[in-house]
Amino acid sequence: MWVVRLTLRMPLRLRLIMTSASSVYRSVIWTLTGGEIDVSRRIYEWIEGRAHLRDLFELRPGIVEVLEALKERGLKLGLCANQPAVVLERLERQGIGHYFSNNGISGVLGLRKPDVRLFVRVCQDLGVGPSECIMVGDRIDNDIVPAKLLGMRTVLIRTGRHREQQPRSWDEIPDFEVEDAPGILRAVEKLLDS
Repeated sequence: MWVVRLTLRMPLRLRLIMTSASSVYRSVIWTLTGGEIDVSRRIYEWIEGRAHLRDLFELRPGIVEVLEALKERGLKLGLCANQPAVVLERLERQGIGHYFSNNGISGVLGLRKPDVRLFVRVCQDLGVGPSECIMVGDRIDNDIVPAKLLGMRTVLIRTGRHREQQPRSWDEIPDFEVEDAPGILRAVEKLLDS
């Protein structure tokens, strides 16, 4: 057994972003295996099976203050994320799990963004309709597009490996774009006040 540590080179990274790969990891594995379906699936399942061994969880600076301010405003905060179930434990360890009123992650619900059924399920769990929600996410394809399809208002945080992603048409443009946690708070407050 051998393990390869992969650093994405810019052309591959841009290709993955521009093709709106729903999972960068799946796309990289698919590319590296030359499209071998069974091999790709086995590698991906092996990696996912060891997700509990990786603790790459890191809070964005200022996010605790944002969560606190939103909770103080009386908002229900929900999760809608493509993450393994162990993320819920990590949220608790970081002291922010109590801010969220649901467990809307793919590892628990078995649905992955951009599948709108995940968004609908999160709304049901929170007891609200999509038009009452504001989706905050860092991807246009996985976060903004499905949220807008359901009538949610949207905030795109331009950070991480998908920061260069661009809308493919006018109906994929988020209501607000921000670059940091305080920007999220300002954008949400403006949407609530409008």
